Amino acid sequence: MDKKRPDLSIALIGSPNTGKTTIFNGLTGMRCHTGNWNGKTAAPTQGSFSMNHQTYLVTDLPGIYSPDSFSWIEKKPFHMFLMILSPACLEQNLCLLKKLLSLDYIKDNRLPVILCINFRDEAEKKGIEIDYQLLEDVLQIPVLSCCALSPRSFGQIRRIIRDANERHFNYDCLDFCPKQLFKETVRFTRPEHSPCQDITDRITLSPVPGVFLMFFLFLSLSWLTLTCASLPGSLLSNRLIWLETKLLAAMTAWNIPPWLISMIADGFYRSLSWLIFMMMVPLTVFLLLFTLLEDAGCLPRIAFHMDPAFRCCRCCTKQCMTTAMGFVCNAAGISQSASIDSPRERLIAILTNSFVPCSRQLPILLFMISLLFWSEPSITSLQTARTVPVFVSLVPALTLTLLILLSITASLFMSWLLSHTLLRGIPPSFVLELPPLRRPIVHKTILRSLRDLVLPALLRTLAWMLPTVSAVWLTAYFFPGFFCSVIRFLDPPGRLMGLNGSILFAFLMAFPTSEMVIPIILTTEAFPVSSLIAFHGWTRITIVCTMIFCLFHWPCLTTILRIKKETGSWKWTAVSILLPTLLGAGLCMLFSGISAVLPFLP
Repeated sequence: MDKKRPDLSIALIGSPNTGKTTIFNGLTGMRCHTGNWNGKTAAPTQGSFSMNHQTYLVTDLPGIYSPDSFSWIEKKPFHMFLMILSPACLEQNLCLLKKLLSLDYIKDNRLPVILCINFRDEAEKKGIEIDYQLLEDVLQIPVLSCCALSPRSFGQIRRIIRDANERHFNYDCLDFCPKQLFKETVRFTRPEHSPCQDITDRITLSPVPGVFLMFFLFLSLSWLTLTCASLPGSLLSNRLIWLETKLLAAMTAWNIPPWLISMIADGFYRSLSWLIFMMMVPLTVFLLLFTLLEDAGCLPRIAFHMDPAFRCCRCCTKQCMTTAMGFVCNAAGISQSASIDSPRERLIAILTNSFVPCSRQLPILLFMISLLFWSEPSITSLQTARTVPVFVSLVPALTLTLLILLSITASLFMSWLLSHTLLRGIPPSFVLELPPLRRPIVHKTILRSLRDLVLPALLRTLAWMLPTVSAVWLTAYFFPGFFCSVIRFLDPPGRLMGLNGSILFAFLMAFPTSEMVIPIILTTEAFPVSSLIAFHGWTRITIVCTMIFCLFHWPCLTTILRIKKETGSWKWTAVSILLPTLLGAGLCMLFSGISAVLPFLP
């Protein structure tokens, strides 16, 4: 029986957006997030796989453009390097390969280097023919072509890795010219540039049409989220109401105590209903559409148009990508800020990421928008609003789009303020490489968004929501005097911001995760004490102020812990909590005050 050999460390290296993370996931079985834009891998990620009694430790490194980034190789020695290239930028990548092979650390230790040319299917469609055998003869290293989306390619890569580990490498012949080698090994059977791609880039990258397209993209995203979530939400709502009736009848027949029936029906079941039909459906649709846009390559083009705004704010435009990831999850956006090289710009990106609403706040905004366009918006219609789908039209979609644009504007304003006060400096230059527009694989995108984004979000919400709602319900049921005192204590500051004590209480209790705001309101509404403590009398001003405060308030617990981890400072963590909270409270008081003087909303 063969003995287990020592672990072998492999580094995946190459330019950004060459499919390194996809290959890493295929080799190790991990599910690291991928996207069609440069800088998606912000920090090294490690995984492993076994083959022939040998364990291979694989490290997915962030993409590099310059040999200056090779300094970290000697800090963490590797036994093998798998360099991933794109056939569309082969000449540029061959220059990077030559610098890698010239490193003394690799030459002296004769470490294996494997050249893997990805996107074989795209090369065939574009008419790019590569002489892989000639490349291998000149470079004297293993060369293979693959398609990272094909499972067969990973078996081929594993075999090449196994063979390279047993092969003797000699790097004496490194005098090749990358430009000449590119001419000899690459042949184009079609025009080098696609006319359709050129026309698309010319339109999307033009200043005026591009900005209008960006606004239309936000509007379409909002409208599709509202439209696609409406019908499933209505069907689920009807079934949940029917099930609630059956549940109440069954518990009554079983002689269950009234307080327990109320806790199960008004607490657990109502919160679970919110989680299923008012959060799960819109969240699934939004994350699916966002992932499709990400895979298609739309995010870098949005960053291209946002570059002048970030330059005016003295920030790095890479912050646009971290902001975009913040719409999925603020914690993920803060982690993505590691791709920003400058510490000053990275800190600005971290402090301002919470100004954009994450996907878990989207159901709250949609719920408030449905009440905003209700015939008689009041808190008493909350129960009815649970049974009716969101009013689908361009007006609610435009409202959601304006809220998104308001959050982006606030993030830019706060970035400008920080860069001119606490964090002065001049932003460094950076490379913004526009990836090719790719057609997303819809079924894989749906599976990935459900598995990696929607399901973890729902489980996390459920884990926090049930104990929190239970605590609120038990306190309000068994200690109504204390509960009423807490609401009355919070009512004056809430009224000052155009809210009330109940709404402010819900936001405070939803500190671990923001999506618990509405379930807490729905839970406490069922109590008789609600008539004493401001659950009545909601107006459109209350709804608008609630939406504003939902956009701008303290980050959730996970985001705060991630900020502390990235900054290593409780001072900057406190700043990241105070900035959105003060802005949200200020905007709410401003809107409430203007509405009191100029009553333009009923």
